[in-house]
Amino acid sequence: MRPELPGAAAAELFDRQIWWIAAAFCGVVGLGLIAFARPLLKALGAVILVLPHIIGAPQPDSHVGLAPAQLEEAYAYAAIITNGVFWIFLGG
Repeated sequence: MRPELPGAAAAELFDRQIWWIAAAFCGVVGLGLIAFARPLLKALGAVILVLPHIIGAPQPDSHVGLAPAQLEEAYAYAAIITNGVFWIFLGG
């Protein structure tokens, strides 16, 4: 999923908040099972951990924005590269 340009149309706030809370909860439960459970439950923990990301975050019905497509593409590349550099330095 590409980063969205600020001001672009997005899904309903309540739906996005519910998805985020569910993703955080599944992350805690999944990591807890992976770290502290028996081997069979560790596999269940891995499934729970990735489940919200497989389902995906809510998306708007239509992608409408005021910015031209070239600006959206440039923003997406800049955001992805900046995040990549950040994580490389953080991991280093």
